[in-house]
Amino acid sequence: MKKGDILNIDGYAVIVGAHSRNILKSFYVAVKDNVMTVHFAKNYTDEQVIEKLKDCVEELVTQQNDARHFPKFTYEDGSEVTVLGEKYTLRWKTVMNRCEQGHKNVFMDANSHEITIPMCDPSAKNAKWIFLSFLEELLYDFFRKRFFYWCDKMKLRPDAFEFFHNPVLWGKCDIREIEDEDLLDDPDDDEYLEMVVVKYNTLLLTQEMRYIDETIVHELCHMFVMGHEMEFYHELEQYIPDFREINPPKIVRTLPREAN
Repeated sequence: MKKGDILNIDGYAVIVGAHSRNILKSFYVAVKDNVMTVHFAKNYTDEQVIEKLKDCVEELVTQQNDARHFPKFTYEDGSEVTVLGEKYTLRWKTVMNRCEQGHKNVFMDANSHEITIPMCDPSAKNAKWIFLSFLEELLYDFFRKRFFYWCDKMKLRPDAFEFFHNPVLWGKCDIREIEDEDLLDDPDDDEYLEMVVVKYNTLLLTQEMRYIDETIVHELCHMFVMGHEMEFYHELEQYIPDFREINPPKIVRTLPREAN
């Protein structure tokens, strides 16, 4: 395997780049202009490179594709944010008492389309976290109803759903192992239950309804197929037929999938 070779990893083209000389980054994949390039240390065998690529390309593609629609909020005083498709202006309000700041004291005016954020120490960083916490609490019931609407329609019931903060992912389906002491006949045995937790980015609540629905269903479909194989997209298409128009991929397959 030499520099310039093109590898076919699950239908995605990955170009072999220069050897990595960074000890802390002995293996990594870079994306530029939608082209993936792998860099690795000289001591990696071809088999090791292929194996590691299979593990990381899917996650990298998912992150790059999801990042396409991420809003560029600044959270500065006077900046615009969107809540369920409606535009609002952020207003900072300086307060002296810490009891008066925080997400529970945020005021959202539907008439003037302004969201006032009270802070003792006004800054974009503080405004961001207060706004996100406010968003979660304000729209939790709305999102919960939408989430369970799709759960009922798809005849699925994950163990829980959560909000999370992430700079690149709209959602994530986690399979967690939980030790169940009641199932242990032998204390020395390791027996676990699987718990399915579906997580959604708080910023999803700033998107239009069709993006929210597509992301909810996307993560639920991982309960049928964990990866992003063709079977997964067949499941997604059953419930969101126009998902490709709603969330077009940023990195597309550049090589045909090999026949099984």
